[in-house]
Amino acid sequence: MKRARRTTTPAPTYRRILWPTDFSRLAKAALPYALKSAREDGAELVVLHVVSPPVLYAAPVMSGAIWGRLEKEMREAAADRLRRLMKDVQG
Repeated sequence: MKRARRTTTPAPTYRRILWPTDFSRLAKAALPYALKSAREDGAELVVLHVVSPPVLYAAPVMSGAIWGRLEKEMREAAADRLRRLMKDVQG
């Protein structure tokens, strides 16, 4: 009786790999795998962090000036964390 021949299909290669992050431990734990995959495939690593605005119902009387300042601070903090992360990744 003949044995069935096994064929292997090559692993897929990617042009872009998305690493969404909320800066949690779990997201940071996934980063080395995303980096390794990107390096092996010669892919671009796309980093995504979404800044969520504060919930409106939590502070319904918040003025526009305070709201704008709070949003700006949140964006700046996220950008700073991403810059530090990129510095760490690039060595």
